[in-house]
Amino acid sequence: MAAKLAGEIADSFSSLQGIAGVDVTLTRQDRAVTLIAVPATTEFEVDTGDVIEYAQSRDFTILAADLVLGGFPSLPKRGDTIRETIDGVETVYSVGAPAGSNHFKFEDPFRTVLRIYTMQTGEG
Repeated sequence: MAAKLAGEIADSFSSLQGIAGVDVTLTRQDRAVTLIAVPATTEFEVDTGDVIEYAQSRDFTILAADLVLGGFPSLPKRGDTIRETIDGVETVYSVGAPAGSNHFKFEDPFRTVLRIYTMQTGEG
């Protein structure tokens, strides 16, 4: 039953990728993989003790099975980079989230779809 549901989630997400997906490249050191990601955003609220800071993340949701680096299934690591071209301009994001926050999460109980949180680090 679980495998069937995971397959249905993957099929549904693949349809979403076909409609709203963008090509991105995730790089870790000398390894890279091109993925079809569905972009999103998440707003974070971090209480530093003195003030409450707000940050917005550029998120990329992907099929977890597609994140393969060096021939091995992987999970995102802080410091990985994701490159996305928007209106002809390459934008670079670093995988990470505000202090104390996870840098990724699974979107479903079967670990089929992965949401990666990033912060923009540059263009070009």
